Amino acid sequence: EMLKEILASDTEGVRLMGNGMSSREAQIIAEHLASNPSLARLGLNDNCFDDADAAMLANSLSSNTNLRYLNVSGNSEMKLNGKLAFLRAIFDVTSLAACAACNHTCR
Repeated sequence: EMLKEILASDTEGVRLMGNGMSSREAQIIAEHLASNPSLARLGLNDNCFDDADAAMLANSLSSNTNLRYLNVSGNSEMKLNGKLAFLRAIFDVTSLAACAACNHTCR
């Protein structure tokens, strides 16, 4: 419940690094991100998210147009598949048309 309150707070950025968060928290965060909140920056680094958590979080980005910065570094259980899930979420390389239609900007 506290995590939901923190995410829903009227702030531009939230830092949740180093809190030992894993699958349970990933679901809450993914649900929040999918609702396209005004949140622009989210720090999830140095937690315990794995590839499945990364996929869930990455999938929530498809409907989010406000998040500009997401840090997931230092999640030692997140391997190549988890990182690829984020890459695919922000940059669709299945075709040139899909790439052009991508609604995210990488900086």
